[in-house]
Amino acid sequence: IENIDKVNFLRLLISMALSDGKVSEEENIYLSQLIETMHLKNEEHSIIRDDFKNPKKIEDIVLSVSDPIVCNVIYREAFFVALADEIIEESERKQLNTLSSLLRISQAKALEIEAWVLNYLAVMKKGFEVINLI
Repeated sequence: IENIDKVNFLRLLISMALSDGKVSEEENIYLSQLIETMHLKNEEHSIIRDDFKNPKKIEDIVLSVSDPIVCNVIYREAFFVALADEIIEESERKQLNTLSSLLRISQAKALEIEAWVLNYLAVMKKGFEVINLI
């Protein structure tokens, strides 16, 4: 995502992953791959490692984002993280609701984004089945 504070973006996703008290293997893989693509500096890596041990509350992470498209992408990524283990826990749902509010995303838009992600994942799974990868 261009024009966004990468560290706070990752901190937000880590907070989402830890909202149910643990990072699942699937969430860890997703976050690790994303962190790798961010090309972080050493001090930024230290901040991220610390957040895995001491996560910040989503509402305490400042994201100075006003572009609605970027807000929607941030919400989409947070939903991907929450759904990585294929279960949206109650604590994750609360975090998603808080995040959508902070990003000024309507409930209808949040549900639309979630439906798109679920459809996308279903199509990808079917594609992998078709070519016998799962």
